[in-house]
Amino acid sequence: MYSISLFVTALCMVFVYRAQRSDLVIARAGLNRENPEVWRQPVMRFAARVRLLAGLTVMVLVVLASYRLPIEIGQMITSAQNRQFELQEQRLVNRLAAEKRHTAEMIETFGGRDGFLSYLSSHSERQFIQK
Repeated sequence: MYSISLFVTALCMVFVYRAQRSDLVIARAGLNRENPEVWRQPVMRFAARVRLLAGLTVMVLVVLASYRLPIEIGQMITSAQNRQFELQEQRLVNRLAAEKRHTAEMIETFGGRDGFLSYLSSHSERQFIQK
C-alpha cells in the first residue's frame, strides 16, 4: 500500500510548504516587513527554494499516488474476491464431507443400505403427508 504512505508524505510536505509562507518566514526571522530589501535576504531566498521544492514534491507524490491508488484498490478487491471464493469452496467441501460421514453413520445405524433407504422413503412420505 504505497498510496497511503505517499499521501501521508504529501500531507507532511504540504505542512512544510505552508510553514514557508513569506509572512511567516519574515515574522520568524525577525525581519522588517516594510524594508524593500527583505526579499533579498538569504533567509527569504532559502525559504522560497524550500517552498518550491516542497510544492514540486507534493505534486509528484500526489500524481504518483493517484496512479497507484486505483491499481491497489483493484488488487485489494481481486484478492478479497479470491479469498471469498476459496472460503466458499472450503465450506462446500466441508459440507459434502459431513453429509458423507452422516450417510455412512446412518447406514451403519440402520444395519445396511436397505434399512437406510427404507428410512429415507418413510421420512419423505411423512413430509409429503404433512404438507
